Amino acid sequence: MISVLESAQKTEKLNSENPLAYNGLATFHLFSSYHATVRDFAKTAIKFNPSYAPSYWRLSIANANYGGFWEAEKNGLKTLVLSTLIKKYQIFFIGIYLSFLGQGRYEEALESINRALQIKEYGSTLGFRASLLGHLEKGSEAKMELDTYLALRPNLKTLEDYRNSFITNSVLADTIIKGLIKASWKP
Repeated sequence: MISVLESAQKTEKLNSENPLAYNGLATFHLFSSYHATVRDFAKTAIKFNPSYAPSYWRLSIANANYGGFWEAEKNGLKTLVLSTLIKKYQIFFIGIYLSFLGQGRYEEALESINRALQIKEYGSTLGFRASLLGHLEKGSEAKMELDTYLALRPNLKTLEDYRNSFITNSVLADTIIKGLIKASWKP
């Protein structure tokens, strides 16, 4: 990740209006869990190129993890409208999912996750789905999805394990954990 940061900083110095530099900076800070900083860099990237879907995706993720669920939804939907790569990248649905999850709109969140899983299965996406199924009280289906997820994440034994594996400082961590517990996870 340090190389992402260094490359983005160099690019920004060469051209302070290069949106890809700000996207790189947003990406680095996303994984460092500085959600307000991610938001600022994503907004700057959008200012310099308002047609680039990944900038809106980063902004939606940052807003959701920071608690701005309605803003996250708006930016997540903008991501999908702008994206010509939608059939290739399941991650573009994650901002929408997180925004719906934060708003307690579990059915819509499940629809977003299911669309993402049609494109590609990732461990974290399966965990999100297991959590949603738990919130929706889908019993055996939730348990099956949880078992699949935990088989991919054998290191998840405690609540702290999950908090450390998910984007830290996210306001959504406890909501996701509660759903996993409702799906029958026993941390």
